[in-house]
Amino acid sequence: MHYFSSHNVEKLCDQLVMLKNGKMVLNGAVQKIQESYTRTRLMLESPLNKQNLLAIDGVQTVKQEAKDRYYVILNDPKIALIVWQKAMEKTDYLPVFATSAPTLEEIFKMKVGEEDE
Repeated sequence: MHYFSSHNVEKLCDQLVMLKNGKMVLNGAVQKIQESYTRTRLMLESPLNKQNLLAIDGVQTVKQEAKDRYYVILNDPKIALIVWQKAMEKTDYLPVFATSAPTLEEIFKMKVGEEDE
């Protein structure tokens, strides 16, 4: 199996084909593939801690990136508003709050499966 860095794919390719066991599971323009996924990823710098974030219904996973910075995967993009509201209860400024679609690497893992790595 070949594993790739999404940064390289985005820079080198306009079109992408993902295969699993020789069968195509995804095919299309890189930008269109990314745009087809909802913005369920959230980068957040906040006084909320990992436990606070995980207690919010609809927060799937939380990875701490730095002291107060978290990478959060949401079940639904609408949950981002709830996270923002909870964070703003503790502060009046959030230095980082950005949603995004899954990375190509995450899409690859969703389509092909992490167990195949």
